[in-house]
Amino acid sequence: MQTLIRETLLGHLQEITTLADGYAGGDFAGGTMAWLKAVEDSLGKLRHPQASLAAAERARVAAAGDEPSDAAEPCRRSRRKHARWVAREALGRVEERLREEVLAIDARFAELRDKLAQAVAMAHAQDPLPLPPTQPREAWLRAAWRHCRGVANVAPLLLSLEAALKPMDRLNLLDDVLNNVLASE
Repeated sequence: MQTLIRETLLGHLQEITTLADGYAGGDFAGGTMAWLKAVEDSLGKLRHPQASLAAAERARVAAAGDEPSDAAEPCRRSRRKHARWVAREALGRVEERLREEVLAIDARFAELRDKLAQAVAMAHAQDPLPLPPTQPREAWLRAAWRHCRGVANVAPLLLSLEAALKPMDRLNLLDDVLNNVLASE
Protein backbone atom coordinates (compact mmCIF):
# COMPACT_ATOMS: atom_id res chain seq x y z
CA MET A 1 0.00 0.00 0.00
CA GLN A 2 2.84 2.39 0.82
CA THR A 3 4.29 1.70 -2.63
CA LEU A 4 1.01 2.76 -4.25
CA ILE A 5 0.80 5.87 -2.08
CA ARG A 6 4.43 6.77 -2.88
CA GLU A 7 3.89 6.39 -6.63
CA THR A 8 0.69 8.45 -6.47
CA LEU A 9 2.45 11.22 -4.55
CA LEU A 10 5.38 11.23 -6.97
CA GLY A 11 3.01 11.46 -9.92
CA HIS A 12 1.38 14.55 -8.45
CA LEU A 13 4.73 16.10 -7.56
CA GLN A 14 5.90 15.70 -11.15
CA GLU A 15 2.92 17.74 -12.34
CA ILE A 16 4.10 20.81 -10.41
CA THR A 17 6.60 21.71 -13.15
CA THR A 18 3.73 22.15 -15.59
CA LEU A 19 1.88 24.31 -13.08
CA ALA A 20 4.96 26.43 -12.47
CA ASP A 21 5.38 26.94 -16.21
CA GLY A 22 1.83 28.28 -16.32
CA TYR A 23 2.47 30.92 -13.66
CA ALA A 24 3.70 33.56 -16.11
CA GLY A 25 0.68 33.15 -18.36
CA GLY A 26 -2.59 31.35 -18.31
CA ASP A 27 -4.87 30.64 -15.39
CA PHE A 28 -2.43 29.66 -12.64
CA ALA A 29 -5.04 29.74 -9.88
CA GLY A 30 -7.43 27.59 -11.94
CA GLY A 31 -4.68 25.12 -12.81
CA THR A 32 -3.64 24.91 -9.18
CA MET A 33 -7.23 24.28 -8.13
CA ALA A 34 -7.54 21.50 -10.71
CA TRP A 35 -4.26 19.96 -9.45
CA LEU A 36 -5.42 20.21 -5.83
CA LYS A 37 -8.71 18.52 -6.79
CA ALA A 38 -6.80 15.69 -8.51
CA VAL A 39 -4.60 15.27 -5.42
CA GLU A 40 -7.66 15.31 -3.19
CA ASP A 41 -9.47 12.71 -5.31
CA SER A 42 -6.58 10.27 -5.72
CA LEU A 43 -5.47 10.45 -2.09
CA GLY A 44 -9.08 10.28 -0.92
CA LYS A 45 -9.46 6.95 -2.68
CA LEU A 46 -6.43 5.73 -0.72
CA ARG A 47 -7.87 7.18 2.50
CA HIS A 48 -4.75 9.26 2.93
CA PRO A 49 -4.94 12.20 5.37
CA GLN A 50 -3.26 14.62 2.95
CA ALA A 51 -6.45 14.57 0.87
CA SER A 52 -8.03 16.89 3.43
CA LEU A 53 -5.09 19.30 3.18
CA ALA A 54 -5.55 19.46 -0.59
CA ALA A 55 -9.28 20.12 -0.13
CA ALA A 56 -8.67 22.88 2.41
CA GLU A 57 -6.08 24.56 0.22
CA ARG A 58 -8.38 24.30 -2.80
CA ALA A 59 -11.12 26.03 -0.81
CA ARG A 60 -8.65 28.74 0.23
CA VAL A 61 -7.72 29.40 -3.41
CA ALA A 62 -11.39 29.46 -4.44
CA ALA A 63 -12.21 31.95 -1.68
CA ALA A 64 -9.34 34.26 -2.64
CA GLY A 65 -11.28 35.56 -5.60
CA ASP A 66 -14.28 36.35 -3.42
CA GLU A 67 -12.54 38.87 -1.21
CA PRO A 68 -14.00 42.34 -1.77
CA SER A 69 -11.67 44.94 -3.18
CA ASP A 70 -11.05 47.94 -0.98
CA ALA A 71 -10.80 51.20 -2.94
CA ALA A 72 -9.27 52.87 0.13
CA GLU A 73 -6.16 50.73 -0.26
CA PRO A 74 -4.41 51.74 -3.48
CA CYS A 75 -1.58 49.25 -2.82
CA ARG A 76 -3.95 46.33 -2.60
CA ARG A 77 -3.41 43.63 -5.20
CA SER A 78 -5.96 43.03 -7.89
CA ARG A 79 -8.24 40.05 -7.30
CA ARG A 80 -6.41 38.07 -9.99
CA LYS A 81 -3.01 38.75 -8.48
CA HIS A 82 -4.31 37.97 -5.02
CA ALA A 83 -5.79 34.66 -6.24
CA ARG A 84 -2.47 33.80 -7.94
CA TRP A 85 -0.57 34.59 -4.74
CA VAL A 86 -2.91 32.44 -2.63
CA ALA A 87 -2.65 29.64 -5.21
CA ARG A 88 1.15 29.84 -5.11
CA GLU A 89 1.15 29.62 -1.32
CA ALA A 90 -1.31 26.70 -1.34
CA LEU A 91 0.72 24.87 -3.96
CA GLY A 92 3.87 25.34 -1.88
CA ARG A 93 2.24 24.03 1.30
CA VAL A 94 0.79 20.95 -0.36
CA GLU A 95 3.98 20.25 -2.33
CA GLU A 96 6.02 20.37 0.88
CA ARG A 97 3.71 17.95 2.70
CA LEU A 98 3.60 15.51 -0.23
CA ARG A 99 7.39 15.61 -0.54
CA GLU A 100 7.72 14.97 3.21
CA GLU A 101 5.42 11.96 2.87
CA VAL A 102 7.53 10.51 0.04
CA LEU A 103 10.72 11.01 2.07
CA ALA A 104 9.12 9.35 5.11
CA ILE A 105 8.05 6.33 3.05
CA ASP A 106 11.53 6.13 1.51
CA ALA A 107 13.14 6.25 4.96
CA ARG A 108 10.87 3.50 6.27
CA PHE A 109 11.50 1.36 3.19
CA ALA A 110 15.27 1.91 3.42
CA GLU A 111 15.36 0.42 6.90
CA LEU A 112 13.18 -2.53 5.93
CA ARG A 113 15.09 -3.02 2.66
CA ASP A 114 18.32 -3.35 4.64
CA LYS A 115 16.80 -6.01 6.89
CA LEU A 116 15.37 -7.83 3.91
CA ALA A 117 18.70 -7.69 2.09
CA GLN A 118 20.41 -9.28 5.09
CA ALA A 119 17.81 -12.04 5.28
CA VAL A 120 17.94 -12.78 1.55
CA ALA A 121 21.74 -12.80 1.55
CA MET A 122 21.82 -15.24 4.47
CA ALA A 123 19.20 -17.47 2.87
CA HIS A 124 20.93 -17.35 -0.51
CA ALA A 125 24.28 -18.26 1.08
CA GLN A 126 22.77 -21.35 2.71
CA ASP A 127 20.48 -22.42 -0.10
CA PRO A 128 20.86 -20.55 -3.44
CA LEU A 129 17.75 -18.94 -4.86
CA PRO A 130 16.40 -20.23 -8.15
CA LEU A 131 16.93 -17.98 -11.16
CA PRO A 132 13.92 -15.90 -12.15
CA PRO A 133 11.76 -16.91 -15.06
CA THR A 134 10.81 -14.28 -17.60
CA GLN A 135 7.11 -14.59 -16.73
CA PRO A 136 5.28 -14.43 -14.31
CA ARG A 137 7.62 -12.45 -12.08
CA GLU A 138 5.20 -12.12 -9.17
CA ALA A 139 4.90 -15.89 -8.85
CA TRP A 140 8.69 -16.18 -8.77
CA LEU A 141 8.89 -13.47 -6.10
CA ARG A 142 6.35 -15.32 -3.96
CA ALA A 143 8.30 -18.56 -4.45
CA ALA A 144 11.56 -16.80 -3.53
CA TRP A 145 9.92 -15.47 -0.37
CA ARG A 146 8.77 -18.98 0.58
CA HIS A 147 12.26 -20.30 -0.25
CA CYS A 148 13.88 -17.79 2.11
CA ARG A 149 11.27 -18.49 4.81
CA GLY A 150 12.34 -22.14 4.62
CA VAL A 151 15.83 -21.26 5.88
CA ALA A 152 15.63 -21.71 9.66
CA ASN A 153 17.77 -18.80 10.87
CA VAL A 154 16.13 -16.34 8.44
CA ALA A 155 12.48 -17.21 9.06
CA PRO A 156 12.03 -15.08 12.23
CA LEU A 157 13.37 -11.96 10.50
CA LEU A 158 11.13 -12.52 7.49
CA LEU A 159 8.16 -13.08 9.78
CA SER A 160 8.78 -9.67 11.37
CA LEU A 161 8.97 -8.11 7.89
CA GLU A 162 5.67 -9.78 6.97
CA ALA A 163 4.12 -8.13 10.00
CA ALA A 164 5.58 -4.73 9.08
CA LEU A 165 4.76 -4.67 5.36
CA LYS A 166 1.69 -5.15 3.22
CA PRO A 167 2.12 -7.93 0.62
CA MET A 168 2.49 -5.52 -2.32
CA ASP A 169 5.14 -3.47 -0.52
CA ARG A 170 6.95 -6.63 0.57
CA LEU A 171 7.08 -7.98 -3.00
CA ASN A 172 8.33 -4.65 -4.38
CA LEU A 173 11.13 -4.50 -1.82
CA LEU A 174 11.96 -8.16 -2.43
CA ASP A 175 12.13 -7.50 -6.16
CA ASP A 176 14.64 -4.67 -5.59
CA VAL A 177 16.75 -6.80 -3.26
CA LEU A 178 16.73 -9.84 -5.54
CA ASN A 179 17.68 -7.71 -8.54
CA ASN A 180 20.71 -6.51 -6.57
CA VAL A 181 21.61 -10.04 -5.42
CA LEU A 182 21.35 -11.50 -8.92
CA ALA A 183 23.21 -8.58 -10.49
CA SER A 184 26.12 -9.05 -8.09
CA GLU A 185 26.67 -12.66 -9.16
